[in-house]
Amino acid sequence: MHGFTTHLENVAEGSAYPAVRAEQFKAAPVPLLPPQKRVAFEDLATPIRQNLHSLDEENRTLARLRDTLLPELMSGRLRVKDAEKQIEEVG
Repeated sequence: MHGFTTHLENVAEGSAYPAVRAEQFKAAPVPLLPPQKRVAFEDLATPIRQNLHSLDEENRTLARLRDTLLPELMSGRLRVKDAEKQIEEVG
């Protein structure tokens, strides 16, 4: 990784907020890990990615429930006990 960061440090422009132009970033040398290290990384990263996907789906479901129930609760058209019953039916 040393070559990658050294390249970016050498081509950065500006003093207060150094930046690297896209073409210079694309030209940076990117080291490749040996296959066994890539496999080891994937073995660790795959369950994390799967968990993130599951959590994202859960968040979307909760957001849909919130968007459906909150206006009804705030307007008084739906009572909390009725909302709890609806949630139980979904779950």
